[in-house]
Amino acid sequence: MLKQRLLTAAVLIPLFLWLVLAAPTSLVALALVGVLLLGAREWAALYHWTEQQQLRFMLALAALALLAYLGRGAAPFIVIYTFVATLLWAGIAAWLWRHRMQTVPETDVFLQRLRGSGFVVGLLVLTPCFAALVWLHHVPTDGPRVMMFCLSLLWVADSAAYFAGRRFGKRKLAPAVSPGKTWEGLLGAWLAVTLWTWLGAKLFSVPLRGFGFLLLCWLTLIFSVVGDLWESQIKRLFHAKDSGTLLPGHGGVLDRIDSATAGAPIFALGYWWLS
Repeated sequence: MLKQRLLTAAVLIPLFLWLVLAAPTSLVALALVGVLLLGAREWAALYHWTEQQQLRFMLALAALALLAYLGRGAAPFIVIYTFVATLLWAGIAAWLWRHRMQTVPETDVFLQRLRGSGFVVGLLVLTPCFAALVWLHHVPTDGPRVMMFCLSLLWVADSAAYFAGRRFGKRKLAPAVSPGKTWEGLLGAWLAVTLWTWLGAKLFSVPLRGFGFLLLCWLTLIFSVVGDLWESQIKRLFHAKDSGTLLPGHGGVLDRIDSATAGAPIFALGYWWLS
């Protein structure tokens, strides 16, 4: 599993580095739409939707993605988009915290309501991430490097949490949601993010510095964990181990972008505020 995980990362990360740093925003947006639609298929599979329901969901996502792309240069647009995402993820965080130590009731009524909300929640989970990353890439002069820093921050946090949890993990972070997550893993991620905020900002020449920027990176970490836990909760409720099998060692596309769905909008909103 670890070997497959590392091999997949070794192939995808250089490709994504080239795409983000060398390609125009239009090509980056097109690639992100592809990732978005792959994630949409996995989301639909988790909810056991029909082909017709899946098609409607993907068309709605594509339409919202087009709207986000057309509004990429408008600061008020991204603020509204990411603010809505922030409210959504704050609500999800509160819900996860409430149920972190107990089993969520898997009654027929509860699951029916969960499936009923899946269309709207799926749009709110997936499209703000796309809008945030496209906006970051479109930031004049520094955009590609800032977007790459945002993604690298999420990757560093995820990898540090994984390895620190495997080596030192003892105390469960949210046993009813994701038994594999530990407080030690979260601490490892926090230390790695703190270091990468300084090192990564220098590497990618991110123009922001200071405690405000460090605080933004910490908030991005916290919300990325919420995104990870939320997808784990959905999979747990629908009795799925992974969202898919497309990426060897990682599972599906949703398994790879779950932290970005929550972390990227927070980072974009904070970057706009601090700029």
